Amino acid sequence: GAETLVRTMRAQGAETLLVSGGFTAFVAPIAAAAGFDRFEANELEVADGRLTGRVTGRIVDSSIKRQALIGARERLG
Repeated sequence: GAETLVRTMRAQGAETLLVSGGFTAFVAPIAAAAGFDRFEANELEVADGRLTGRVTGRIVDSSIKRQALIGARERLG
């Protein structure tokens, strides 16, 4: 249903943002397949072609999700 929702929202002039506590390796393909304009997710650190088990940058939790939505609202008016 995500593709239909995103397509319907875009037809009405909306911008779509997917904010997930998951990892970009999983979220990016889903966001692309569904047609989201942007996405935010956690980034796993890779060193020498291998996952380190650490997250780079900020941890996408409920406060980051809230900030992302407020930021989008303010940017879009």
